Amino acid sequence: MLPLELLSLVCGFLPKPILKQVRQVSKIWERAAVPWLFDEIFISQNMADLRIAKLVIFHFKQYIRTLVFSTVYYTKTYRENFDEEFHQEIDWEFVGKSDIDSDSNNSHSDHAFAIYCIARKNQQANLIDGSASAYLSFALTSSANIRKIVLTDTSSSRVMSRQSLQVYEPRSSKACPIKQCDLNDTDHIPHAVRQFGFSQKGFTNPWRLVLLALSATSANVKELTMEPRDMELSTNTAAFSMSPEKLSQAQLCFNTLTKIRFSLNVDTERFSTKVETRHVHRNVAKLLRSAINLESLSLNLTIESEVGMSEYSTLQSILGRCRFPKLRSLTLVLLASSEAELLRLLKHSRNLEQLTILGHDLTEGLWLRVAAWIRASLPLLKHAEFNSLFGGFEEPWADTEYADHYGHVGDFLFGQGENPFTTKALDKCDADIKAKRQMVNPAGDVDFVAA
Repeated sequence: MLPLELLSLVCGFLPKPILKQVRQVSKIWERAAVPWLFDEIFISQNMADLRIAKLVIFHFKQYIRTLVFSTVYYTKTYRENFDEEFHQEIDWEFVGKSDIDSDSNNSHSDHAFAIYCIARKNQQANLIDGSASAYLSFALTSSANIRKIVLTDTSSSRVMSRQSLQVYEPRSSKACPIKQCDLNDTDHIPHAVRQFGFSQKGFTNPWRLVLLALSATSANVKELTMEPRDMELSTNTAAFSMSPEKLSQAQLCFNTLTKIRFSLNVDTERFSTKVETRHVHRNVAKLLRSAINLESLSLNLTIESEVGMSEYSTLQSILGRCRFPKLRSLTLVLLASSEAELLRLLKHSRNLEQLTILGHDLTEGLWLRVAAWIRASLPLLKHAEFNSLFGGFEEPWADTEYADHYGHVGDFLFGQGENPFTTKALDKCDADIKAKRQMVNPAGDVDFVAA
């Protein structure tokens, strides 16, 4: 028999369904598998998930390293609307399967609506009594090894078996009669009634719940990320509205972070005029300014006005006073700044190895100078992607949206290519597009032919 250390290394490469089987082989295999099997807990507004999380914490808290928090919020809907949405999705799921008759479909719909009603009632009760918030604080306090918090849009951590449904729905409820149905929570409840709680205000906003839990504990969390499964998530900036005391406590937690990934939903037209909006944006800036140990930052702004129409600098307002000397990976999406403001941020992150700038509006200055500075001043840079760039171009390309169809940015930064933002280079790129020259994706592979 191999020593425990080697068995543990093997288990680290196995998926959890296999680990469940490996655990039953022998006691030594169980000792090797358990730390990998219970390295993550899932918390949501579903009481069944909260109870399971509590049991895992009690028995395996020393192994838990990741906390996954579901942002799913079940909206109020009526049976008629539910059935309409449900049948649209189920028809697509079982397209081509002739053995699914209308009676089974209706029974499936009855079953799904029963699950939805209980999930909605369960969620409302949890929002009122603050169960999810309490469990978040309990998990962070009890599990000292949690290093990563993930906010996601999946509504269940597991495939619900008939046995687990006894906890989730009334005992009198029957299992779904359709043989092909695996009783996935996400399959039973249509997307139309499953929204993501980031649009919620006050104490029900998932980001706010996480921030308050961090401020109330001494958790040594290193990563705080939003990782969507179905679509890109963005949180309302109201989630960052908190008292100065809570903000100061949250800042201490941000000081230990090494990775942050999140999207903010902001109204750019009110950014500089509405007092309460400026207040929460300042809170975002203060929290990020405290994260001086960051090695990876991904910031995405979802804005209500059109990209390219900004009259102020979102980058300066949120990241203007930030200094990230340890930063190795930076992703900026849908921000706006001047050339000087962007370079000021980069000058304090000279160890960058990866840089992605997408949908950026350069309100003043030139992209050709930005690219030249990056090439000369970031010697450790290994990967760069610049796409959907606005502003910062000389005539006659002042109003263009730049897309790196032919990998010119990489050729310039890492090879002997010319600066892709000169007038000559832009003219050549436009000619290549009109000639339908084969394009490449950001990785440099052949992608498609220009239409």
